[in-house]
Amino acid sequence: MTAEPATTTAVNPATSPNIRTKIVFLKNFDITGRAYSDQTGKFLVPSTSGMKYLFVLYNYDSSLIWATPIPSRNKKHILKAYQDTIKLLESRGFKPVLQRMDKKCSNLLKEFMTSEGIEYKLTPAGKHGRNAAEKGIQIYKDHFIAGLSSTNPIFPLAHWDKLKLQGNITLNLLRPSRIHNIMSACNKNFCTFNYNKTPLAPPGMHVLAHLLPKDRQSFDPHAIKEAYSIGPAMNHYCCHRVLVQSTGKVCIADTVRWIPHGDLKMPISSKNDLRWNNCTDNRQQRLFPQSSRNGQQI
Repeated sequence: MTAEPATTTAVNPATSPNIRTKIVFLKNFDITGRAYSDQTGKFLVPSTSGMKYLFVLYNYDSSLIWATPIPSRNKKHILKAYQDTIKLLESRGFKPVLQRMDKKCSNLLKEFMTSEGIEYKLTPAGKHGRNAAEKGIQIYKDHFIAGLSSTNPIFPLAHWDKLKLQGNITLNLLRPSRIHNIMSACNKNFCTFNYNKTPLAPPGMHVLAHLLPKDRQSFDPHAIKEAYSIGPAMNHYCCHRVLVQSTGKVCIADTVRWIPHGDLKMPISSKNDLRWNNCTDNRQQRLFPQSSRNGQQI
């Protein structure tokens, strides 16, 4: 006699809720509340708004590196930058508990940290390696210099402080969060960055910015020729912050034309991408003809 092979039946998790289908592991992360801060050296040129330095704060738990331009290393300017950054971290649930900074900390800043319940530790003289903000400054400077190097050759360098926002965003999008390493530091502190709502472009790129009819005279050109992209407009949908060279002001533009320089090229859809999109659209119309017609009417 020959034994018949055993047959197996597939288990449906919906009808058999007691069958284990996945294994879940839990892991605890200790929130240390540590933060490090320091100031950079003087920038190449003062900005038009009088900024000469950068105040950099590094949050250990979220891996956030945040830079704020300051006009000098005066104690009041450092205190103002520190207060703004702490307010930002507190609104995101990362208020520091332990602050480490340089030995040359002013009494004004110490009094503020004590009033906020923040314990502070000063690094010994000459022991800069104990302050992790030194490495954060090095990382931010490398990233910021790379952004400045990609600007248009005639971009006015005196407006370097206006590139700070995009520098902060792009750097922290590249840094994984320490307590949740599948998320970036930017996503952990703010939210998932939506490139469709707030598109990014290389900093300092020459653009033609469209002028609305209410902002121009009857026979004026319909676009600003000497303008440069300086980052996304975070509070506007699909808009860009544009620096107008003639006035030195920043305006919000919803329609721009990019003028790349040198070897920069704007990404475009390849032939394979266009074919894939056409096939996807045709399949969508066959599967859901009614919704496709409604979409055309809209």
